[in-house]
Amino acid sequence: MADITRQALKRRRDSFTVVYWTDAKGHCWYPKWQFDGNNQVLPEVRAILELLHTHDTWHALTTFLVPAVGDLGESPLDLIRA
Repeated sequence: MADITRQALKRRRDSFTVVYWTDAKGHCWYPKWQFDGNNQVLPEVRAILELLHTHDTWHALTTFLVPAVGDLGESPLDLIRA
């Protein structure tokens, strides 16, 4: 994440184009799985975030990590990685 400025990350947060959460001290954390080798958010992640369009960071995060109910039982992140 060293290649991305704080201002760029704030723009991404404000435009719903990055997954993050904030700790009790107000620090923002960004899961590495959403970025490619050039520190760009994966297109699949951006598409899902665009559909969610929420500042509820825990909802956005768990959307990617919680397995779907059904035969496959895979999370959206599992499907993105497949």
